Amino acid sequence: MPFDTTKNWFLAPGGAFKVKFWDMDDGYLLTTTAAQGGLPDDPGIRFNKEGIMLVVSTSENGIKILANADGVQLLHSIENQAVDTSRVAPAAIAKGPIISTLIW
Repeated sequence: MPFDTTKNWFLAPGGAFKVKFWDMDDGYLLTTTAAQGGLPDDPGIRFNKEGIMLVVSTSENGIKILANADGVQLLHSIENQAVDTSRVAPAAIAKGPIISTLIW
């Protein structure tokens, strides 16, 4: 079962089409999420360095980003930056965003 931890001592294993958040100090399950669906049975997961976002692989070979309030703020700041369309393939622009955000 793939898992990762944050610096705040949360453990997030993936399995059964869900991501589960555990408090590593107490050993209690805090919450689970299906990340709005589309997860494989055993999704790959990884927290970012700061522990404010969690990337989860999807069944369609994409990713979903689960973020706390700080992570959502960071994603919005990146989203608002200008994109140099001359350096991006037209198909990628037409496809739209591949990022989903959920707040935990």
